[in-house]
Order: sequence, then C-alpha cells, then structure tokens
Amino acid sequence: MTLPSPSKMRRGRAGLPLRTLRPLLFGVVFVFVVVPMLVYNLTTLDYSRIRRFSLTVDSLAQYTTNRGARLPSHLATCFDASGDTLLGSAADVTRLQTECFPSTATEVPDLVHFVYLPIHAVPLQEGEAKPVPENFTYVQFAAVQAVRKFVKPTMIILHYPATEPRSFWYTQCQRYLSLHRVTMPKLPDKSSLDVHQRREVMQFLLMLRALRKQGGVAFGGFNTFVLRSFRPWRKLAILGGRSASPSFSLSTRLLQATPRQQYIVFLESTLQQLFERDDQRLRDTPLNQLVAELTLEFFNVPSPSPSTAKSTARGKAVFATSGVLDAIAVEQLPAFLSASLSDRPVDLHHAVAFHLDTFRAAPRDATEQATAFAALQKRYQSAEALHDDETLFGAILRLSVSANRTAELDKHLLG
Repeated sequence: MTLPSPSKMRRGRAGLPLRTLRPLLFGVVFVFVVVPMLVYNLTTLDYSRIRRFSLTVDSLAQYTTNRGARLPSHLATCFDASGDTLLGSAADVTRLQTECFPSTATEVPDLVHFVYLPIHAVPLQEGEAKPVPENFTYVQFAAVQAVRKFVKPTMIILHYPATEPRSFWYTQCQRYLSLHRVTMPKLPDKSSLDVHQRREVMQFLLMLRALRKQGGVAFGGFNTFVLRSFRPWRKLAILGGRSASPSFSLSTRLLQATPRQQYIVFLESTLQQLFERDDQRLRDTPLNQLVAELTLEFFNVPSPSPSTAKSTARGKAVFATSGVLDAIAVEQLPAFLSASLSDRPVDLHHAVAFHLDTFRAAPRDATEQATAFAALQKRYQSAEALHDDETLFGAILRLSVSANRTAELDKHLLG
C-alpha cells in the first residue's frame, strides 16, 4: 500500500491548500463577526460613563487621601481644613480665610435655610408604592433648637414644596420660622432613581437654589444636629464638610455660602442637567461622591499663570476634614444611637455637626440604620423621656434643648 504524500494530505476536499483557506476564513470572520461587533458597540456606547471614568481617574485617583495620594498643593489647605484650625483662635480662621479666598470676600449672610422635602411629597413614578408619610417629631424639634442655640441666625427660613409640617412639636418651633413655598426642581420624564434617591437629589438642589439666591447656611431637612457654635466661620465664603466615609466625598446635608457664588451656580446647574436626563453618573455614584467629583472638576482648573492663582474669579472654598461637619458615618449610626453616656463609639472632639441619615431607609430595603432611626423616633416623643435617659444621644438632645446636666458631655466634646 502506498501512502499519500504530505503535500496531498494538506489539501482540502476541493483540492485547495490550507495556506489558501486560512486567510479566506480569517476574512470571513473579520467581515461578518468582528466588524458588526465593533459597529454595534460604538453605536451603543455610553459616552457619559467614559467621561465619568476619565474624571474619576484624573481627579480622584490622583488627589484623594484614601488612595495614598494628596490633593494638589493649591487645594490641600482649603479642602482638608482640620478641626484644630477651624476650632482654634480667631487668628487661625483669619489665616484660613486669607489663604482660601480673595481679599474682597464678604461675610456669609446671617441666615439659616431648612429645606423640608418629606418623602411623601416626591412625585411617584408608575409602579412605585406610596411611601409612609414622615412626621415632625421631638427629635426634629431638638435639631431646630440646636441650630437656634449655636448658630444664632437673625432669620430661619423654611423652604417647603407643598405643605409645611403638621405636628405638635412643629407648632412649638413654628414661630421661629419664616415660611417660603418653593417650586420643585424639574423632574425627568422617566427616572431610574428610586423615590429616596430622587428626594436626596431634589433636596440638595433646593439647598443650592436657596444659597445661590440669598446665601447663608443651608440644612437638608431637620435631622442635622449642631453641637457647638461656628459663627466665627462666617468669614469663609464657601464652607462644606468632608463626609465621614473612606472615599473622598462631601456632605450634602450642611453647606454655607455667600449669594451668587460661581461654585454654587455650577453645582446647581450641573446636577439639574444630570437629573433631567437621568444621567448614569447619578445612578452609579452616591450623591456625596458625585458632588466631590464635580467640586474637583470646578476648582482644579489650572490658573492662567502662577501669579494669578489666588485672584482667579472662581476663588476657592473650605471643606472641613471628616469628623467636623459630618461627624458620624452612616455605618456608625446604630452603635452611636444605642451607646451609653459612658461609651465613646465615635470621636466627637472636633465634631460641630452630624446628620441622622434617613435617605437609605427605603421600605423595600430596610437597613440597620433605618431600624435604629425608627426606634429613636419612638423612644423620644416628649421632653419627659429625656429626664432619666442615660444614652449618649439622649445627652445630646438635652444639650440641644438646653436641659443637659452639668458637664455631662465634656469628655466627648472637649476630649
């Protein structure tokens, strides 16, 4: 038997050599598989995500402390102001003001804005269940009293969309409030955010609107507790706080500014545009981190020359380091709310304010934080409930309504 030669074995059934078939098969795969896949991916690509990724790499990966890097030199002092500096002498605050703002900066108006946007006032989308209405309780009453005690504004303005709060404890502080009914921010035709996320964005937009028009200090809701005075900080034309979280993020619950600040205008217009078009950045990024990204995008613009770095029209801003204006992280709230007065669950040595976060308290996703907050509302329904309360938060409520015992919080607030 005679075996076929190797050259004949490499021929196909039609007699074509394999070296001829390979490029032919490659061409078929390229034309009918690779090219259609490229066209499909290019036409369906979400370019906003590319922009977000680029911004995150360029701004956050290079400048945030949680990745082992530092903010650029022209932002470091102002974007990470320590509690020692802010709570130091008047000279310390003046030096910070000189470093971070033009010499022509004016003081912040002596106004406080409360933005009241209860969850049941947010328009629902098709298929969404009606949320449980929120009440104005003794806890919110105490928060208002703390602002009156420590901020001492000449006027407190309550911004509300439809109806003002209605409860016994609201009537007890109603006489201190000037009412302002507001128009709701424009909503997208269809939003991928749930009702709690939409409320968070809309409330922050209303805060920015109030600051843009009138300036002052704006609070998101009635759940921010002030622990000590920060009136000397009125020299700081823009003041915010780093969030108590590992990533670089900024609190959306408390913000101070003079009227018509370009930074406030930029934040309001940019967030409104993202909200109206249901941008993926709002879906993928927590609001406090997105605000941090936009802030770096606004302020980290190279100056025309080093000599004009301090006189650019945009100026700068001061953001207190975490643990000052947003002193307690969401994850710490359950332990904090249940801690006894002798415990030290969090460091309040430089704490000026903290927020009881309720935005994650969606009924379909009841978190430990939401459960703790609900229990808190039930526990404190009257001033009498505070008398024998031995918890740390009970002592803070007594401080807020000027009913605290002598020096009971000194070890927490004074170190």
